[in-house]
Amino acid sequence: MSELKFSPDESCAALIFYCDGTLVDSAPVHLAGYNASLAEYGKVMSWEWYSSRLGIPARDLLLIFAKEFEVPLDIDRAMMIYANSFHENLALIREVTLVAELARTCRKKLPMAVASNGNSDHVIASLAKADLLPLFDVIVGREAVAHGKPAPDLYLEAARRLSVDPELCVVFEDSPEGMESARRAGMRAYDVSFAVAAQRK
Repeated sequence: MSELKFSPDESCAALIFYCDGTLVDSAPVHLAGYNASLAEYGKVMSWEWYSSRLGIPARDLLLIFAKEFEVPLDIDRAMMIYANSFHENLALIREVTLVAELARTCRKKLPMAVASNGNSDHVIASLAKADLLPLFDVIVGREAVAHGKPAPDLYLEAARRLSVDPELCVVFEDSPEGMESARRAGMRAYDVSFAVAAQRK
């Protein structure tokens, strides 16, 4: 497995982590939820379709799928089924070990936050299942800001809650949209997408 090399310096006063695909491998849980919500329509969301759209909020992703595949989706009902399935399948959540170990190493050195395009309830549940929740001072979910990634809102809100200037925050991300979001927030960012990919092999 590849090594994640990072050492805090004077230009770093806080760390901000994305959740899904960065700290935890939760993609199988989300996909199970999406397919539970689509089952009554006789549709299946493939891994190939889903994996190319990681990081899109659940409601938005289901609406994109429904439009592309002409599904007469009741989005509120679909989201309820998705949420129930997500919590039923939490046992499938796994930490992304390379990133989780970095967070553990830095816990007593720097304030740390998690910022996610997902709902904060799901983020908290995922981190708790992976025994990572106690590491973080702040959790920011999609509902806390006006715009999700690639807008900078999530990361700027995390910095605000940490009381740290954005330019002194370092972000760990797994998607191009997330890297762009951090850049727009004026933050240095590390692409750690290799970590979950290596762990799945």
